[in-house]
Amino acid sequence: MKFFYNAPVERGAFGEAMPFANRLMLSLPQNIKTLLLGVKLTALLVLITCFQVGAKSADAQKLSISFRNGSLEKLFSVIEKKTPYVFFYDVAVLKGTHPVTVEMTEASVEEILRGFVERAVSRILDT
Repeated sequence: MKFFYNAPVERGAFGEAMPFANRLMLSLPQNIKTLLLGVKLTALLVLITCFQVGAKSADAQKLSISFRNGSLEKLFSVIEKKTPYVFFYDVAVLKGTHPVTVEMTEASVEEILRGFVERAVSRILDT
């Protein structure tokens, strides 16, 4: 007794066997294909919009920071507490750094870090 159904395999333009999803799409009427394409494009646009809104809300976050003569580890931990950002660093590299002073109001994390790096570079070049 055999339980196998030997269905004919549809072939593509180059003679390759077509997957079931492709065969299903070929059997649908044109208006349903157009509808499915519209649904897929709409879902893609909604997904892209969600990512853009998330990126802008994380980037647009402004914070005020007043940090005097502290270590870089503590500066990073203060920023981590106030924002969703996480810093990864090697503690051994940060042990030999000088104390840091940062005072900024309504600045983004990028502006805070850029200001800190500019001051650090100018201090290195002055020595």
